[in-house]
Amino acid sequence: MAERIIRQGDIVDTVADAIVFSTNEHLFLSGGAGASLLGKHGKPLQEAMQRVMARRGLKVASRGSVFEIEPEESWGRMFAVVAANGFYETTREDTEAALHEVLHRCSETDGVKTVAITALGTGYGNMEIEDFVALFCAIEIPAPLESLELVIHSEILFREACEMNEQLGMPADVRH
Repeated sequence: MAERIIRQGDIVDTVADAIVFSTNEHLFLSGGAGASLLGKHGKPLQEAMQRVMARRGLKVASRGSVFEIEPEESWGRMFAVVAANGFYETTREDTEAALHEVLHRCSETDGVKTVAITALGTGYGNMEIEDFVALFCAIEIPAPLESLELVIHSEILFREACEMNEQLGMPADVRH
């Protein structure tokens, strides 16, 4: 059975075979995890995000869309999820479907055993951290994935996530 982990930290400091993070409908790395990733990887990452949009012939992506960003030397496998629309609306159904898709794709990718994610749709979206944690704790982690780690930057949101995890009977291991 795969391990579930909730950890406070910055997604850019995470060691995982694949990283999953929220982005906006234009795939601009402008806030939250995207801004942290842009700060670490710079313009090449933003350009890679724009190329993936261009390959699909899109100027605007719909909520729930998943984009695999081509790996580069300074970053490995990354998946960007459009968790909210232009009005910052997020739904549990879209988020759950996107998370299922990402985990399925990761499970079919050679060398991917560990996946780290941010709390999709809780920053610029209207999803509450408690709702995302409930989804995170309930979602099936497909084999051969060995771990799914939720990385939360904010100490306040981390505490709220831990409280929800406790209410759910501690399905995830909490790490500081």
